[in-house]
Amino acid sequence: MENPAYVFEYLIIKDASKKCYYEKTTIGDSIWTQIYIRGVAVMLHTNKVDTLHSKIELEEPHLQSHILPDMEFEKLGYKLNLIGLHKFKNFDCYGTKITSPAGKGKQISIVRIPDIL
Repeated sequence: MENPAYVFEYLIIKDASKKCYYEKTTIGDSIWTQIYIRGVAVMLHTNKVDTLHSKIELEEPHLQSHILPDMEFEKLGYKLNLIGLHKFKNFDCYGTKITSPAGKGKQISIVRIPDIL
């Protein structure tokens, strides 16, 4: 029998035509569900329901409602800056800093250079 602490499930469903996004994460006994439909988002965890109201809280689910968010971030007003090259033993990578329109969501992405050539 599996120990529930080690069970991990992750599910994402998107419908770009309706700008809908559903994400469910299960880790052991804990279940987090986020639902986003046309600018309205709720977060469900155990018996608690939180409605996301602020522009900053809604940015991530809005971006994720697009089928290919990595291709849409520029159209949505995100800024991308190269922060340098990183050399590893077997490959080189570049780092990027992504800033959301509201100034949140700074994120470092490192991508292998051969993968983008």
